[in-house]
Amino acid sequence: MNTYYDYRVIKESEDRYSLCEVHYNENKEPVYRSEPIEVAAGSAADLSTMLIYLNRALTEPVIDATIFDNMNPSVSTDHALDILRKK
Repeated sequence: MNTYYDYRVIKESEDRYSLCEVHYNENKEPVYRSEPIEVAAGSAADLSTMLIYLNRALTEPVIDATIFDNMNPSVSTDHALDILRKK
């Protein structure tokens, strides 16, 4: 399974947006999203790097949160286990 993740803006409701880590399957379809991220790092340099990645999320199309509502839990679990196996 060839997967990856990035940071994306998620539309939670008409008046609420958040930044989340979004994981994709081999077909580049979103299969999982994290809780809204916290911006914290071990150093100012690491924080700067993280903010660059987060800023890039603002240039991508917004993902509507409802696409995650009907995800098959076993697919998300399999995806999470695949990520752990690669570490």
